Amino acid sequence: MKHQLQKAVLVAISLSTFAAISTFSGTIALGDQTKNFALCGICKGANHYVGFARQNNARLGTAQESIPAQVLRTYPGLSDAKEILTARGRTAVRVEQENGNFVISEHRLETLRIGNLRKSETMIAQVTDQIGSAEARVQLVWGDTISIRSKTLARGTPVTLTLNRSTGGFGNPASQGAYYNVQSETYIDGVAITDLAFGLKRYPGEGQKDQATGKDKLDYKIQTKVGQTIRLEGSLAVTDGVKSALKSQQILNGADSVVYTIAIDNADACGQSSSGQMDAGTCKP
Repeated sequence: MKHQLQKAVLVAISLSTFAAISTFSGTIALGDQTKNFALCGICKGANHYVGFARQNNARLGTAQESIPAQVLRTYPGLSDAKEILTARGRTAVRVEQENGNFVISEHRLETLRIGNLRKSETMIAQVTDQIGSAEARVQLVWGDTISIRSKTLARGTPVTLTLNRSTGGFGNPASQGAYYNVQSETYIDGVAITDLAFGLKRYPGEGQKDQATGKDKLDYKIQTKVGQTIRLEGSLAVTDGVKSALKSQQILNGADSVVYTIAIDNADACGQSSSGQMDAGTCKP
């Protein structure tokens, strides 16, 4: 995530510096009914997906350049959007004047893969006699289906999955006119899990600091059974921006990410994911 730095400091910093690394073990017990995906309305018949939505805008006085807001677009059956991001992962808008005033907003979707989401941004507003601003919004999502299997355990045998969710990133630097709002959400069988939510906010203005909610790193226990199927989904939604006052330069340059891994407590069982990206244990042939 981002961190407020003095303007002279240009080294990247770790997310763990804004708060001590913390872990939490929550537990959810699943029923026998598998629900639809919460974030993919067109995924009926598909057991995994990735998707994204974004917007980018730069303003200088009355001049403006923008990439309009896009609705969340999902890709059923896709586990890694690498080729899509190679072609369309970067957006950049710029407004400039002959007197040296300019605003730049560059936004990059770097990883959109089941269990792994990452974006980065570079925003600069350099003004002398006008108001300038830049703002970009993005949401990255994924969903997968985990089938609990065993060659030796009877159907209905209880097993425990451990879902690890870890947020990360850096800020390099964030000036006083920079702001951001980072929200990470996790869904199990279509239900948002409160204990797995994480947020980080910073408002523009002198003396503003990061405000975090939730745990940046967390282990979550899922009680399930052999023969059951689980829907997992992750979302990373971020608003980044800079607002410039007269005769100032405002900068925001950083990245945000969230990564998931999954494990199972019984060596005689496994969780086989539809995508192949979120397997738990080893499914024996």
